[in-house]
Amino acid sequence: MKRISSAIAVALASTAAAASAAPITSGHMDLDIDYSGGASGALTLTWRTYNPMSAPTPTNDDNYPIAGNSVIVPLANAFTVSSAASFACLGAAGSTMYRLKQSQDVTQVWLGYNTQNVAAGQFVGDKVALQLVSVVAAPPGGRFVLYTTNAFGTPTYLLNTTAGACNVSSFPGGGISVNIHNHAWWAFSAPGTYTLRFAASGTLTPANGGGAKSTGNVDVTFTVQ
Repeated sequence: MKRISSAIAVALASTAAAASAAPITSGHMDLDIDYSGGASGALTLTWRTYNPMSAPTPTNDDNYPIAGNSVIVPLANAFTVSSAASFACLGAAGSTMYRLKQSQDVTQVWLGYNTQNVAAGQFVGDKVALQLVSVVAAPPGGRFVLYTTNAFGTPTYLLNTTAGACNVSSFPGGGISVNIHNHAWWAFSAPGTYTLRFAASGTLTPANGGGAKSTGNVDVTFTVQ
C-alpha cells in the first residue's frame, strides 16, 4: 500500500510541475549553479526566482526547473550593433540583436547567473566552469551572445556562438567564481526559439575528496518574440 501511495504522490507531483510550466515573461531570475556540499554532494543547474515573477512562475524558488520553463526575450528589445571595434563579436555594424537587459526592467525578465550556494573552499580555485555545450536548436543563422558592459559601455564576452575567432564556449578566466551573483546582456540575432545546452562542472579540492563534479547537460530555451 505504501508503494502505491508513493507512486501516486510522485505522479501527482509530476503532474503539478507540468501544469505550472509556462514561458517566463517578467521577473528577476538567475541561471543558478548550486552545490550541496561535501565529497558526495550534487552540482545542479536550475532557475532561481525572486519576487515578483510573471504567473504562474513561483517566487523565491531556489531550484525552479529549467525544463518546460522557457524565457521570453521581447522583440521590442532590438538593439542596433555599434560600429565600434569592441562590438565586432556581437555582430556586424548596423545589424540587429535582441537582448535581455543587464540592468533591471520590471516589465521583462532580468536574468543573471548565480553561484551563491557554492561555498568557498569546495572547488579548486573557488571556481566552477559554465560551458555552452551546443546549440540544440535556433532560427536559421541565429546566434547567441552573453556579455557584460562596464560603466564606459565596453563589452566583455562571456559566451558566444559566433563562428571563428569570436566563439567562446566556456566562461573565461577558468570559470565563475563561487558565491557571486551577476547580471549580463543575453543577446540573440534573430526572432524565434533557441535551445541552448549548458553544463556546469568543477573539481573538488583534496580536502573535499577530490574528483570531478558536473551538472550534466541542461537544455535552456529562449524565445525572441
